[in-house]
Amino acid sequence: MDYSAFVQNVSIVLPRDEPTDKALFDSAKTSYQACMDESSVNAQGLTPLRNVVEQVTNKFPAEKPGCTTDKTGNQSISDLLFFMQELDITAFTGIEILPDPLDPDRMAFAIRPLIDPPDSPGIKKRDNTKTGPLRPAAETAKMLKELMPGNVSDEEARRLGPAVNDLTKALSDLIPPEDLKEDFQGATSMTLEAVAALSPLFGHDKVLKRFVPDVAAIGNVTVFFPDAIRRMSDLVSNTPRKVIQAFLVSQVDGALGKYVSDPSVRAPRKRQTGPYSSSMAPGMTYALDRPFLIAASVDKSTALVEGMMASIQEQFVQNLANNPWMSAGAKEQAENKTGRITSVMGTSQSSPNQNDVEDIAAYYAGLHMTSDYFANILSFRRWLTKLQFSRPGKPTDRRTLADEPSTQVSARYDRGGNQISILAGIMQSPFFHRDLPAHANFGGLGAVLGHELTHGFDDVGRKYDPSGRQATWWDDGTIAGFLERARCFVQQYSNFTAPTPEGEKPVDGDLTLGENIADAGGLRLAFDAWRRQRNASEPKISGLERFTAEQMFYISFAVHFCDNPSPETVASLLVKDVHAPEFARIMGTTANSRGFREAFDCPVKEPTCELF
Repeated sequence: MDYSAFVQNVSIVLPRDEPTDKALFDSAKTSYQACMDESSVNAQGLTPLRNVVEQVTNKFPAEKPGCTTDKTGNQSISDLLFFMQELDITAFTGIEILPDPLDPDRMAFAIRPLIDPPDSPGIKKRDNTKTGPLRPAAETAKMLKELMPGNVSDEEARRLGPAVNDLTKALSDLIPPEDLKEDFQGATSMTLEAVAALSPLFGHDKVLKRFVPDVAAIGNVTVFFPDAIRRMSDLVSNTPRKVIQAFLVSQVDGALGKYVSDPSVRAPRKRQTGPYSSSMAPGMTYALDRPFLIAASVDKSTALVEGMMASIQEQFVQNLANNPWMSAGAKEQAENKTGRITSVMGTSQSSPNQNDVEDIAAYYAGLHMTSDYFANILSFRRWLTKLQFSRPGKPTDRRTLADEPSTQVSARYDRGGNQISILAGIMQSPFFHRDLPAHANFGGLGAVLGHELTHGFDDVGRKYDPSGRQATWWDDGTIAGFLERARCFVQQYSNFTAPTPEGEKPVDGDLTLGENIADAGGLRLAFDAWRRQRNASEPKISGLERFTAEQMFYISFAVHFCDNPSPETVASLLVKDVHAPEFARIMGTTANSRGFREAFDCPVKEPTCELF
């Protein structure tokens, strides 16, 4: 879609004579035009990116290539970390704002070590994993030659390329992939003094105090994988400064390189193809969402989806009564947790309220877009960091989408907040449509709703009590019953294999356990909830009349898993993704469904594995 067509379509949708709507749209339009102005972006070339690189290398000079970083002199590196964090670029660790695991009603700073290369081309997955390999060392060397100051020679660039890749991999490998599946695996709540002592090299305490001078407001800090951060400090301390400097340049390029273009020295920037890319109108998520939300009448769908969610929650409680492995006390607590779930359906309801255009305008009050695309990117990153870093010590807001585009085809469960978010983008075909029969909607979106609810009780969710605190709230007998049945899922999915460049490789049943439990529980909940309120007069879908309503329920579940990834992608997913490959999610989940086996008259009606 070209720019004029986009503007025409959006102008038809937006309310007329609404000055606030117009102002928001004009701001997004300015940002969009800047992104699509390829001649101006090409004319700037790599200069804007080099300017950021120069600031980074000035804060971490490498005058003596053979020397290593001094652990005791951390002021310069804390200055560096502050500068990069302000631009949301991960150096060695990233700082986030999350609910405090010991007090989920309070927002707190959280420090997390580098998990994966920033230039990985893969898709960010739930629970902070990200797919994708390192770029080849030759490409890293070429990038360093383009960006590093001081006229780096070809020979030095060729030497630094592999060294940077080795360091990046070593940093990422400090955390085993299986540990990434748990939101707070190894997380520790620390005082600011303890944070300072953990890694004097990084000077995290100084960084946090520069963002929030009021130490009392900072409070305790959540530190993910503290031992990995300690070992990371040792690793960095014993790495030549020139390699560290080159690594930092690589991190900057990974975060910002896609926003510049110079066809004379590197491949042209990938042309944007749609109006709802965050890179096209950075920071204007909620403004860009409005045309879609209005045109799709999301508010009309929301009431139906909320009804489905309530029905599935009620079904979960009913199914608990017949659960053979949970004690009465555990069932009571599980019912309590289910009743305390906060659901955000379709749109952000707070910070900002997407149904209130004035609230959206107030949210964006400090963000200003210009005709300079790269400057807009930096402005947005600084604005968002400032916004997020104003939240430590404040009450947790469970009615917000936390800056996620509501147009995204996604849903998630937040364990610390005991919150389910169903974004407007997934409230459409093939998952859901207001005009589809109930069996199709429950098989599609209903299974997603049940999936997210079940995450509250999977191998990680069971470790969070109804308030979202990390706690052991099940008795020993219930835990033993869970673990026994969970082993069935591990074995089942470990028997699936997928094609990679090195041949067939097995699925990791341990890594994918939580998602597999959620798939099975979600599908059963959706089917039971639909069947409980089934309308005998549900219409059939044209062209699919030969299938029963029960069969169509399961077809609606499976259709959105259809995928054909390359062997290279599969190889990466098998190592890093907490989800099983799509084919295994279809085959494994339906094998675990009594309803599916009965609907298609399978010889064996008993599910392979079952928990909820």
